[in-house]
Amino acid sequence: MHGVPENESHSTTKTRWTVGGGVEKRISGNWLARIDYRYAEFGSLNQKFFNNFGPSFDDRFTANVKVRTNQLSFSLAHKF
Repeated sequence: MHGVPENESHSTTKTRWTVGGGVEKRISGNWLARIDYRYAEFGSLNQKFFNNFGPSFDDRFTANVKVRTNQLSFSLAHKF
């Protein structure tokens, strides 16, 4: 049926590897500043969506995604 909303989801848990590092420096008195970076690689995800609607209706979609993250964080801390 044309115009009918389609809804499908996919969930998976991926594990691979991560690497990162950071530095911390006293900036004044008991105040510290930090910067951290982390890269994580989770491989690829290939998933077909809307694949079961029959031969007369073709609305398939294939997601090919390389799952990676880059995280940069800054923080300020006070040492008691």
